[in-house]
Amino acid sequence: MVRIKFLGAAKTVTGSSYLVMADNTRFLVDCGMFQGADVEDRNYLDFEFDPTTLDFVILTHAHIDHIGLVPKLIAKGFQGPIYMTPATAKIAYHLLLDAAKIQELQLKRNKKLFKQLLQPLYDTSDAMEAFNLFETYDYLQEFKSNGVRMHFEKVGHVLGAASVSVIVEGTTVFFSGDIGRLDHPFLEGFENQPKEVDYIVMESLYGGKYHEDREQMIKKMIQDINITLNRNGNVIIPAFALQRTQEILNILKNAYKDNLINRRVKVFLDSPLASEITSEYSHSIFKYNIVGKELFEFDELRFVRNSRRVLGTSASAIIIAGSGMADGGRVVNHLRRGLPDSRNSVFIVGFQAEKTLGRTLIQGPTKVVIDNKNVPVRAQINEYYGLSAHGDQADLDVWLHRFDETKLKKVFLVHAEPERIENLISHEQKKIDFYAPEWKEEVLLE
Repeated sequence: MVRIKFLGAAKTVTGSSYLVMADNTRFLVDCGMFQGADVEDRNYLDFEFDPTTLDFVILTHAHIDHIGLVPKLIAKGFQGPIYMTPATAKIAYHLLLDAAKIQELQLKRNKKLFKQLLQPLYDTSDAMEAFNLFETYDYLQEFKSNGVRMHFEKVGHVLGAASVSVIVEGTTVFFSGDIGRLDHPFLEGFENQPKEVDYIVMESLYGGKYHEDREQMIKKMIQDINITLNRNGNVIIPAFALQRTQEILNILKNAYKDNLINRRVKVFLDSPLASEITSEYSHSIFKYNIVGKELFEFDELRFVRNSRRVLGTSASAIIIAGSGMADGGRVVNHLRRGLPDSRNSVFIVGFQAEKTLGRTLIQGPTKVVIDNKNVPVRAQINEYYGLSAHGDQADLDVWLHRFDETKLKKVFLVHAEPERIENLISHEQKKIDFYAPEWKEEVLLE
């Protein structure tokens, strides 16, 4: 008897985490952090299980909404193996250390403001202890634990990302992880071979939606960059350190190479974390025999350590900084200084969760609150969604339709807002039993 409890990304986008329970085993697929003001309080709740009873944990990829609570597991007593691909392990090292640092900084800030000790979710020592539990396996390399047979499959999305197939008590459950795009300029796409499974846990972030044409979007982005630079403004781009930053660097490198942007204009990557992740990409990607360094680095690019040097520059520039939803990190300082100036532009290049500063900006406000101060919004806010690392409805169709529907018992739709889930279901023509679980709902796989 196999059961799954949906502990995150259930009718919401973040916090991916699924507890699998059977007679002889108990394990977790992903242990993600909830992001966005509407759900982030969930991170501070007790786990719905005793971490010491878990046999192992599987991580599909290194985004914080899939791995961000792993150190909390350690802090609460988990000591089993944590399985992932080699590239995911390398990236998770950087991201979890950064997440722990953020927790520690928040503790100091809270102590200063409230004069009392508010415990963080975890600290650097918990993250470091987690790294000692990492075990890596290549794509399609089968491994076993507590009678469970598993293997990872390519899914695109970001470097190292995987779907994972688990066979528990004769039942095959396929966890999609985050499904990437079939066609990508520097990442290999998802596996597309026919497959038989009993159950699927499938992300559906862009159910019913189609990405804008990538080439047309890039053309518009370069045009908007030049419009901003011609009026002596700065382009400010909030970007996630993992994947989105590398996408933007690749676009800018090609634009400079083709003389589409004035070479005197510098690009500042104001994110030590994104710089580290870019280095991991540079040493791991060899698609079409092109090494990563040739994809992301160019003469006009500056890797910034001291953010004040960028804030003090008077020349027009392109500034890439985290966080991707503008709800923290160095980009907040750039926005506080840049939003009141009508010469500047802010480029929104990805999904923005509810109640984040990024979501607020695309709603067209005349002012926003940053660090408890009202900041006028006079800068132009531009949106570009052709860069998403998630597959759209066309990609989801291809990904799903390779599974034998005569063998497929049910597809659990996760990692999406309810509207997107409903749109995916209404779009689907094949006779597939879809179900959208509630948060903390437990289901029996028959």
